[in-house]
Amino acid sequence: MRATTNTLGVAYYRAGRYREAAEALRANLARQDDSGLAYDLYFLAMSHHRLGETARARDYYDWAVRWAPLQRDLRADQLDEVSAFRAEAEELLGITGRDSPPRE
Repeated sequence: MRATTNTLGVAYYRAGRYREAAEALRANLARQDDSGLAYDLYFLAMSHHRLGETARARDYYDWAVRWAPLQRDLRADQLDEVSAFRAEAEELLGITGRDSPPRE
């Protein structure tokens, strides 16, 4: 189910339907043992930023940054994808190198 709601949430985000994206992605937060949670968190951060909820956006971003390095079983292609989403979120949220925790 997580992959389906993630895909729907990302599609809503890419279509500019940020409230619907946040609602779809939030459903995955209960599954915190999921190695793909960072995907949801970065898109939640970007969705909330687009909705003008910058503090909430930063909270989701920070959660994703803390979560991703704990997932030791991610393949190289998944790590690349998560890094790309992090970079996209940082650009949108205006997070610079001094504002961002180091990449692991």
